[in-house]
Amino acid sequence: MDYIKNLYKSLEKNTDLIGLNISNPVFSKSSYHTIESDNFIIVGIAGKTNGIITLELDEKTLDYFSESMIPDESMRTDYMTMSAISEFLNMVSGNFLILSNLNDSELTPPISATGKNIKAILNNFETKRIYFSTEGSEAVLSLSLR
Repeated sequence: MDYIKNLYKSLEKNTDLIGLNISNPVFSKSSYHTIESDNFIIVGIAGKTNGIITLELDEKTLDYFSESMIPDESMRTDYMTMSAISEFLNMVSGNFLILSNLNDSELTPPISATGKNIKAILNNFETKRIYFSTEGSEAVLSLSLR
């Protein structure tokens, strides 16, 4: 099964729901699941199929998501922004499980982190990535399964 295509379908569905425009998807893969971003969210997949889904965002993309998801500017704190984007990735991940017929697996709660020049290796599973554009900036959605 081509899981990365299902993940992209789920991303498209959920960005449409909140009025975000994404474009220019580029698919790639690597030997490890790494993070190289100032802002990221991780959702674990546990069960018969195990793995993780991550969303990496630069500051501009973070602001774009925040403006779309939290209309009231006074509510757009760092905490609320990361909480909203964590829930967004949770929705994308849940739809991915349904589209991929992974009924024997469940999601862990999302974990988010913000910092400067964060670099990490999260696991050594083959990782498939989707680089996509959002109003002039870029984000990365990654999937590694075992």
